[in-house]
Amino acid sequence: MNGRVATLIDRTWPWLPVGLVVLAAIVLVGSYANAKGPTAVEQAQDVAEDFGAAAAASDGEALCDAMTPAFRKRLVGGITKLPCSEVARNFGVGVPGAQLRDAPRQLPKVAGQVAVVDQPTIGVRLVLLRREGTWRVERLVRRPAAPAA
Repeated sequence: MNGRVATLIDRTWPWLPVGLVVLAAIVLVGSYANAKGPTAVEQAQDVAEDFGAAAAASDGEALCDAMTPAFRKRLVGGITKLPCSEVARNFGVGVPGAQLRDAPRQLPKVAGQVAVVDQPTIGVRLVLLRREGTWRVERLVRRPAAPAA
């Protein structure tokens, strides 16, 4: 009996690493298949946060990357030949960057391909559009700030 067990162990022992690799591959594929990506609300919230951080850092490249082409065109206007990144870095987007970064945001309201992110304490509304799976800031709207509570 002990001889059979020893023979069985000797035969199967070299296959143990192969079995572990196969098991790891099954677990990896299963977890990847069940993983859910971020929701539209989470994606829009991330873009709004990144936009505020870029404004606070005067990072013109990041600001313009977060904008739709229409917003970039409106920001630059017809009076300058400077690229969007230079205009955004030097002149901002009409709201102090630290306010955009630090003011509390309400959760985005998403309706199809449009999301609205309000920052009522500073009177700012960001309107985002989703094109080809990516959210971009379409407009920054100034509104009356909500009274401090």
